[in-house]
Amino acid sequence: MSKLRDAAKKLNLDKAYHTANKMIYGIKAPFSHESIDINCDEARRILEEFSKKPDGSSFADNELIEPFKYDLQIIIPAYNVEKYLKECMDSVLSQQTECSFTVTLIDDGSTDGTPQIADSYGEDSRVRIIHQENRGFSGARNRGLEKIEAKYISFVDSDDVLPQGALQALMSAALKKDADIVEGGFYNLTGNSILKKHSTDSVRAVNPQTSLRGQPWSKVYRSSLFKCLHFPEGFWFEDSINSFLIFPSVKSAYVIPDCVYTYRIQPDSITRTAPSRPKCIDTYWITEMLVTERKKLGLPENEDFYNKFLSQLMLNAQRVSKMPEDIKKCVFVLTADLVEKNFEIINVDKKYVPLLGALKKRDYGEYSLYCSTHTR
Repeated sequence: MSKLRDAAKKLNLDKAYHTANKMIYGIKAPFSHESIDINCDEARRILEEFSKKPDGSSFADNELIEPFKYDLQIIIPAYNVEKYLKECMDSVLSQQTECSFTVTLIDDGSTDGTPQIADSYGEDSRVRIIHQENRGFSGARNRGLEKIEAKYISFVDSDDVLPQGALQALMSAALKKDADIVEGGFYNLTGNSILKKHSTDSVRAVNPQTSLRGQPWSKVYRSSLFKCLHFPEGFWFEDSINSFLIFPSVKSAYVIPDCVYTYRIQPDSITRTAPSRPKCIDTYWITEMLVTERKKLGLPENEDFYNKFLSQLMLNAQRVSKMPEDIKKCVFVLTADLVEKNFEIINVDKKYVPLLGALKKRDYGEYSLYCSTHTR
């Protein structure tokens, strides 16, 4: 059965791959039960020694300067990207659009030629350049959020580019619909080759908790969404605030068919290297932190969020799948405790019922099998 699954995966036969996985789960589930003899205090101690929980928070006190001077403020964090920064900045500044926009470019303590390239845009009145000591991806984005001068904000990573017409497509929809978020499609880029296009077929209103992607880019956000929030510093996977805090606060979200972003796939990115590094444990730490901060904000705990939360737990298991077995077991113990103490889940999507059951029973074997044979 495993050979069938591997063959389907190699041939990119998604439906066959998922079917094979489900068959494996159905056959193995009755024999996969395993209890864990580790209490929560011990599990936390072991994880803290392995990769300490960061101290960052999502709460902020950003300044919204009203009346707004611009329609859109674009925040671009830059760290050691001398190879890509000019292409990125030129793609943004060459946008033909009816909206007014400003760019906040943050050099986050770069040690290559990035600061000089950033300064070369200093004469463009649309660009505000900030140099700071290194604070990481979150800290750079957060510096740009401290002073907001536009009705909408957008995030662009400094090794990516905007296709022509991106800003016009996003902002036209945002202003016309008076939307809190508008998300467009995107291209995957490796080297100089476009690998794949991701887009929808029409402009339509969507449920932000079930339909929007978690990445900050390829979107415009109503800036007031970030008045009291920013990206938690010190954590990997800081984008998780979208699913946990931003999207549940949104009243109107739209997707558009236009491809508005070109995402460059980097072989050494955190996304690709995280599973083999101890700091991948941040995927649990940030989930735990955001659950606490959701409660402080009084955000609703409805079926949409429960499904998103369980999907996140699957992602967490997949991200730590290459860690030592005792570390994975500690993540499971704390995850099961997090579910028990914080959620009274009544209705969830039926595909998550086995996962929820395994967590409630504290059955590590069934939980591990489910997460390795199902997609989110």
